[in-house]
Amino acid sequence: MFGWIIGIAFGVVLALIGRGLYNNWQYPKLEAALLATLGKESKMSGEELRASLRKQGFRISGPRFHYIMSCLKNAKIVDGWIQEEVIDGETVRPRWYRLR
Repeated sequence: MFGWIIGIAFGVVLALIGRGLYNNWQYPKLEAALLATLGKESKMSGEELRASLRKQGFRISGPRFHYIMSCLKNAKIVDGWIQEEVIDGETVRPRWYRLR
């Protein structure tokens, strides 16, 4: 069931690349999976998003993930923000993402 969603997202990435609206096409299958995963939720933390990608079989390092997300943010495909939280007296700053 999830395969056709990734197929549509892959087509969107290719269409954006073809129109010159998105210049980072180094990882189109991974980017399609990112868009498809984000499309199912209203917003997701970076940690949740990476965990979902791992379940789908993608291995992605933290720097690579944040590089791809910054490219998607610069292309105005994804919104990203940092939401500060206090957990057990410790301040954490997870990044959150959603489709535009």
